[in-house]
Amino acid sequence: MRRIFCTVIAVVSSAWIVTASPSVNISGTVTKTGGGPLKDVTVTLAKVSGISATTDAEGKFVMGPFRTIRMNSPEITPLEFTLKGKTILFSSASGKISGSVDLYSGNGRRTASIQFVDLQPGTRSVTLPALVPGLNILRVTIDNTTFNCPILRVGNEVYLKNDVSNAAADGSFTISRQATTAAAVDTLIAKKAGYVDKKTPIEAYSITGVTISMDSAVQEPVCQIPPMPSFSDFKEIKELPDPFKMMDGTRMTKKSQWDCRREEIKALAQKCIYGWKPGKPDKMEATYSGGTLTMKCTVGSKTGSFSVKISGNSGEGPYPAIITIAFGATYGVPSGVATITFNEQSVAKSDVNGRDPPAGMFYNLYPDYKSTGALVAWAWGVSRMIDALEQPDIKAQAKIDPTRLGVTGCSYAGKAAFAIGVWDRRIALTLPVESGAGGVAAWRIAEQYAPPGKPAYPASGCQDGCQYLYETYDEATWLGDSINMFRKKEYTLPIDMHQVGALIAPRGFLGLGYSTKWICAQGEWGTGLAMHMVYDALGYPDNCGMLIGQAPSHCSKSTKLNEQSVYNAFVKKFLQGDATANTSKSVALRNDANYPMTDSKYIPWTKPTLEGEYPEATRDKE
Repeated sequence: MRRIFCTVIAVVSSAWIVTASPSVNISGTVTKTGGGPLKDVTVTLAKVSGISATTDAEGKFVMGPFRTIRMNSPEITPLEFTLKGKTILFSSASGKISGSVDLYSGNGRRTASIQFVDLQPGTRSVTLPALVPGLNILRVTIDNTTFNCPILRVGNEVYLKNDVSNAAADGSFTISRQATTAAAVDTLIAKKAGYVDKKTPIEAYSITGVTISMDSAVQEPVCQIPPMPSFSDFKEIKELPDPFKMMDGTRMTKKSQWDCRREEIKALAQKCIYGWKPGKPDKMEATYSGGTLTMKCTVGSKTGSFSVKISGNSGEGPYPAIITIAFGATYGVPSGVATITFNEQSVAKSDVNGRDPPAGMFYNLYPDYKSTGALVAWAWGVSRMIDALEQPDIKAQAKIDPTRLGVTGCSYAGKAAFAIGVWDRRIALTLPVESGAGGVAAWRIAEQYAPPGKPAYPASGCQDGCQYLYETYDEATWLGDSINMFRKKEYTLPIDMHQVGALIAPRGFLGLGYSTKWICAQGEWGTGLAMHMVYDALGYPDNCGMLIGQAPSHCSKSTKLNEQSVYNAFVKKFLQGDATANTSKSVALRNDANYPMTDSKYIPWTKPTLEGEYPEATRDKE
């Protein structure tokens, strides 16, 4: 009979002690989607028989016990292996032995290997390499015989994954290895009558603060977007359209109505301005190596890849990060924040050469989306990058926190940053710089500040005044083909960029403008004022800012309004979790004294007082 079991030497100051009493190691809260605790939900651990818990009146649950081994101090400590039958004891004088100790992570990657030759048990020992968080597989080879011991590490605690003393007579036993693309150790399954079962993967058996949100099995009324009029039926509106006015003509009275209003604006923006954004590809494989994150996307029989560069992530992490487009971050990336450099042209090509035919990976994968502009194609690419960063193995390697991402860029890259923040609600902070027409600037205000007779792009003198709507369309393939339907009929566009920007609410937004004619600071300022009214009505006035200052040249820093310090404050608050950072209206919603503009001409509607509460920004998939 050969039996194998893992034992640990108990030493005076460096020991793992088997706890005599059980300890509860998983706890959390179950809520109904949209808010509110759920009582009497049964939460079960899928792979551990008999482990379950029921939520209390506050939706809270605790789960256990688990058989544990607690490590008092060092992560590296002497280890003893005992083999009954062959009787090889590291702690006894049974002669010299040779072999190896290998440590593997749960996805099968070897993290450490120790070779030993002519080891004299009782006088020398093999030390256990530091465990990685989550599942570890300890593989000990002695005289060409291999034995496995599965162990879990969470913080300073180590847990046996199964009872290896129940090994088969020949000393072998089977352990459950995770697939290379999945790092979850187990799955929590929440069940309650009247609700859809919810599965939540977990990475360890010792975690607190798990949040599970369950959807009602009873279909509640959803937002029904009315049929959109044809292009010829849109009515002329000279002022900025009321963002609080629903498509059925009624005006919002509750904060909870914003979700439905958002869907209306989103549909109109895709139909009339950008073109449509597809969802996830049929398949995506992500790899990370040497600071490069690569996404390989497959749609049907077509495959395409693109990569981003990640820097500033050399420490322990995970780090917040700012995604920089094209020219990079005009106002820099503060210390403690990583940089993700996104080469947008690798996803879709769009140079300032006029309306070149759509080209690039995005359009190869989605040939039916040729009418979609490059801004949405780039936003689609960033969405795939975030999907990759959410994968546990990529998150561990890249050391980037996908819940704390910002995006910035200047000029056409500012338009891209704006669109990315609009089209993926996982972006925590949007920082467009001098994005102008097609970005933050309101089209209707741009028309007011374009002098009569101003030549259209690309004629000389075209920059003497705000860029027209159709000038932007003609300049590059940034916008969707549909916006050309409003050529010289700009006032019939059913929405404007202040409503598009409001899709970001209540997440962080800071626009940075520059008092130059072509960029149309007037249009950017009007958008900022109107966006702030939406944020304020929803109860988040400190989450939105717009600074219009002076700068020596395009895409250089403005300084008169202390723009850098305000930029840093938004980064601290939304990416670094500093709740004390001042992002209030008094510091974040200002324009240069040399550039006066009143909002009454463009904003005839008032901010409503909306009932109820609007929840903190949820991280929707897109």
